[in-house]
Amino acid sequence: MYGTYVALDLETTGTDPQKDKIIEVGMVKLVDGVETASYHSLVNPGMRLPVKVKRLTGITDEMLLEAPGIEEILPEVIEFIGDNPLLGHNVQFDRNFISAAMGRSLANPINNVIYDTVELARIVLPNAANHRLETLCKLCAVDLPVKHRALEDARGAAFLAVELVHRLSMFEIPLLLDLITLLEKSHSPWFTVIQQVGQRKAKEFSNRRIATITGLRPPKEELVFQYRNRQGEDGFQPVDENEVSSYLGQDGLLSKVIKNYEYRPQQLAMARAVTRSLNNGHYLLSEAGTGTGKSMAYLLPSVLWAKKNRQKVVLSTHTINLQEQLCHKDVPLLQSLSGMNFKACLVKGRSNFLCLRRWYAALGDKNINSKEAGFYARILVWLTLTDTGDRSELNFYGDDFELWKNVCAESDGCLGKKCRYFRRMCFVNRLKRRAEQADIIIANHSLVFSDIAVESRVLPAYKVLVIDEAHHLEDAATKHLGTEVNRAGVARWLTRVSKITARLAELPAPGEQGQWLENMAGLKELQYKVREAAEIFFAGISHFLAAKKQNPEQTRCTVRLKKGTDFSSMQVEIENLVQRINSLSEHLQKTAAEIEGQMIDGESEVAREAALVAEAGLVLAADISFTCDCNSDITVHWIEGEVNEEGAGHISIHAVPVKVGELLHSTLYSEKNCVIFTSATLTVDGSFDHFIERSGLNLLKPDKLKTLRVDSPFAYDRQSLLYVLNDLPAPGTVPEEEYLQSLAEVIGEIAAVSGGRTLVLFTAHKVLKKVYYCLKPQLEEQDILLLGHDIDGGRTRLVEEFKESERAVLFGAASFWEGLDIPGRALSCVVLVKLPFWPPNVPVVEARLEALAKENKDGFRHFSLPEAVIKFKQGFGRLIRTGYDRGAVIILDKRIVNKRYGQKFLNSLPVSSHMRGNKIKMLNNIKNWLYKVE
Repeated sequence: MYGTYVALDLETTGTDPQKDKIIEVGMVKLVDGVETASYHSLVNPGMRLPVKVKRLTGITDEMLLEAPGIEEILPEVIEFIGDNPLLGHNVQFDRNFISAAMGRSLANPINNVIYDTVELARIVLPNAANHRLETLCKLCAVDLPVKHRALEDARGAAFLAVELVHRLSMFEIPLLLDLITLLEKSHSPWFTVIQQVGQRKAKEFSNRRIATITGLRPPKEELVFQYRNRQGEDGFQPVDENEVSSYLGQDGLLSKVIKNYEYRPQQLAMARAVTRSLNNGHYLLSEAGTGTGKSMAYLLPSVLWAKKNRQKVVLSTHTINLQEQLCHKDVPLLQSLSGMNFKACLVKGRSNFLCLRRWYAALGDKNINSKEAGFYARILVWLTLTDTGDRSELNFYGDDFELWKNVCAESDGCLGKKCRYFRRMCFVNRLKRRAEQADIIIANHSLVFSDIAVESRVLPAYKVLVIDEAHHLEDAATKHLGTEVNRAGVARWLTRVSKITARLAELPAPGEQGQWLENMAGLKELQYKVREAAEIFFAGISHFLAAKKQNPEQTRCTVRLKKGTDFSSMQVEIENLVQRINSLSEHLQKTAAEIEGQMIDGESEVAREAALVAEAGLVLAADISFTCDCNSDITVHWIEGEVNEEGAGHISIHAVPVKVGELLHSTLYSEKNCVIFTSATLTVDGSFDHFIERSGLNLLKPDKLKTLRVDSPFAYDRQSLLYVLNDLPAPGTVPEEEYLQSLAEVIGEIAAVSGGRTLVLFTAHKVLKKVYYCLKPQLEEQDILLLGHDIDGGRTRLVEEFKESERAVLFGAASFWEGLDIPGRALSCVVLVKLPFWPPNVPVVEARLEALAKENKDGFRHFSLPEAVIKFKQGFGRLIRTGYDRGAVIILDKRIVNKRYGQKFLNSLPVSSHMRGNKIKMLNNIKNWLYKVE
């Protein structure tokens, strides 16, 4: 790495250069890859440090008392940097703080060229687990003795850059040449560095012929369709229940390979029930409490049955965490046993995979923009490393998700057997071949339902389905059997049209030249008209949403579309957009057909892609018509979007079925021999009736459906305390500010008593946010770290930080009610702020309550209450994750003891009793419970 660079890293009190302060400066000067000088200083910010910063850096207020202020050392810092390029990990952040310290605005920062090692690492190491500095330094064997200290991080970034450039020099010349082209188009500062590397390497191999296209990593093995389902007249062969017991029993085979194996009779009981259902072709509802080991209870019988019958079994989950547990823990464990020779395959939807045809078309596009070029540079390197083409190997952020749609293998862009990559190289077909040879296929609810909607495009034929996390079944089916149109989707289709039109214009005229030019001009004119109609359409929706806002502070708005609503005023805009999209699509179809007739390979492929884009346009137009037509009784329609002073942001229009039970019965159940439904939360007050009714299982013959409940092996009465606070004012009975203040006070006191280690679950992010800012200063004074969902970061990062912190409180809403696994002392208290009822004005909920009313059913009793109980059970389940956990669950909603329906919530929990009282009594009981010696 030739030249002079200054590696810069700062530690600060926060992330806003205009408000937050620098507390440490570290710099290293690199000359031709060698450190020649360094600079370090602590900085007194003139304020107390936030708890998060002290935990992260190890810097204390005492350490900064005698440190100079930033104005004292700024001349030294500026002199050290000079005119040299700045180098660092997310170095824009550090550059902005230095600029602010100099009194310069972010619009006019210091003008030194910046080289971000994050950008370079994403190119050179695209499939790293993550691109944090400590991860990359470990991966590249760069010494980083202390994390989150300025000088060490600056030095780490400096030598990480040296190592990354060295790795670049080992790339093949074609890859380097393609990278240089893309980085020049992306306006990346790293372009000049990589260009130097490429020039030096080209001199070394000046006599070698250089290819013009970067090579792909070939498949590891050629997979062929060898697996065949058994279709005998004798029917399916049963699995002996005793064989299942020989694995899961007290002295079973699993006890020989699992250290400290715990025999769980509940697990064996469930496994036997699953086996009987597989053998007899029954449907099984199995609620298995936390700690049962339900994944092994269905996986083992499924493997034995699949092998014996040469049939596939599909296991479907809702969360990625459970998929990873199955793929990386449970399946390998079974495969390690003698005689357990089976194949398992994780299957994902097509859009998760790269389409090689679309990729090379994008790479050859002369009009790609800088964002696309930077993204494609990462893809370029990754393609030489990947065996799967699965985007999960990449670390997406920001616009990456949208850019990926340009090159992914979504079904409306697939040429099928006409594609040159179809047989051997296509990543989707590689997956299909692995799935065809597998006994066990692991998927998710999204793919199962999407596969139904597009008539089995990815999953092979199967007769047995296991649905884990089945309490999400209705919502998953609703979402994926519905239709959505959004502003980004229309813009993306128009971009595809623009790109394919540019490629068509480069082809020889299929007929008379003048007519062809007129045809191309017509396509461009129609594109302009569609774009104009789309702008008018979404502007109209923006005004429609803005008129429905409840208060000026509201930035996100959701409006249900009903018969006779004032949305009918949009009819002209709807029809105009649909008509223009159809016209453009039909014109594109006609153009494609004219070229297709020439039957010239390269030109024919362009024509086929144009036909696909046109077909996608016809589907888009139909979807717009369908979602905007709110005259149906069987579907519910709504619009949601961001409306602010700058105008409308993301806007989407939805149409989903009000009831999915009949759809599930006709499209899924009727096609399967056996379906297993399992979850820790399927019953309400001991009954499966709600799940059976909502999922359409009531349409089965009575003798076809079996049920089983197995309790958790955990001793909840010994391990957990359930306490109901009865003196907190209820929302609506006092002014909002008074309620929020009372809520913040009690949560703060619970956090103090428990020493942090508390998860607080909210039902509304608005309330979460207000309590967060009210409580944060108080907890800071007590050295307790407060982490707020979508305030301090996303779910995954916050949970990691919470686990690693000794004294922390985590505020979560929505998704935090389930799926969190925080065992041990990190979590001692779970606070449930309110009973988790759905807001009645959510469009789907409102429509379902109306449908029940038409059937003369009480919507609260048949829908709202059981849905809330199931989510409540999930929230309670966050506390005890192992047999060694201990803690308290505190409910701050006294409706659970004041309302008759509250008993339904209490009866559904795995504890036999609870305590209730005022705040003082509650705090004393929690303290005694948490710190008593057993």
